[in-house]
Amino acid sequence: MNKGWAYYAGKLSSKLLCLLPYSVLLWLGKVCGTIYYRLAINLRERAKQQMMRGLAISEEETEPILKRMFYNLALIGLEFFYLPKLTKENIAAYVELEGLYFLDQALKEGHGVVLVTAHIGNWELFGITLAMLGYPVVGIGKQQPQAGLTALLTEYRTRFGGEVYYKGMAIRHVMRALRDNKIIYIVSDQDGGKEGVFINFLNKPASTPPGAAVFARRCGAPVIPAFIHRSGNKHIITIDAPLALQETDDAEADIRTNLLTITKRVEDQIKKYPSEWLWFQKRWNTPMEVVTNNE
Repeated sequence: MNKGWAYYAGKLSSKLLCLLPYSVLLWLGKVCGTIYYRLAINLRERAKQQMMRGLAISEEETEPILKRMFYNLALIGLEFFYLPKLTKENIAAYVELEGLYFLDQALKEGHGVVLVTAHIGNWELFGITLAMLGYPVVGIGKQQPQAGLTALLTEYRTRFGGEVYYKGMAIRHVMRALRDNKIIYIVSDQDGGKEGVFINFLNKPASTPPGAAVFARRCGAPVIPAFIHRSGNKHIITIDAPLALQETDDAEADIRTNLLTITKRVEDQIKKYPSEWLWFQKRWNTPMEVVTNNE
């Protein structure tokens, strides 16, 4: 079956980049990040405005953060194509993990885990690393406009045994995965659309996907916040203790309260590592008036 030009172009890029030492990849990231910063005028302006409001900083203060953000994004792209070079034997040279104890203890309870993260650091490498170490990871992603790129993403995300459910699949698949004691890996900082719950996020109300709170309530699964960030030439994955969530007879109120808890944890991480978050994403794209279930 022909997977399209994007797939084969990506595979060729991987082969070429994997010939390079990682130090050269880091240098290329700086070069590509500088070019990206200068050319992506609209994205840069959106990121700047959202950063000024979200962090309550001046335009001048955004500049070093923006430059570092574009470098990080360029490097994430290069590192994605570098993934075939990573193995279980050499992953420790690239990634350091903290807090695996919390994940192991949660899995012993047998209800699965809702692992919530954000577009901070190399979020693709995060899920793949856990799968590489033998954890039953199920990522929830979005299909790309180009089918070949979706095919490549799926191949790399699942090459170590992880699974990918794309948005639009029946909720029962996610519920079954949790009942099978798997880890649902949710990047929880995107616009929630008309079905979202409006929560204040970085100083502005934002439609927030309720999935993490809903899945946890229905299956009794713990919600564990975990993030990845850069430290020098390595990535640090930090897994925290399960969040203390509310559970009463009022499911709707509980979901909203628990989303507030989850969102606050994501917000804190963004403020801690502002240059590593995707500031130009359309996080506040849904206007409040289109959502009626949170009035």
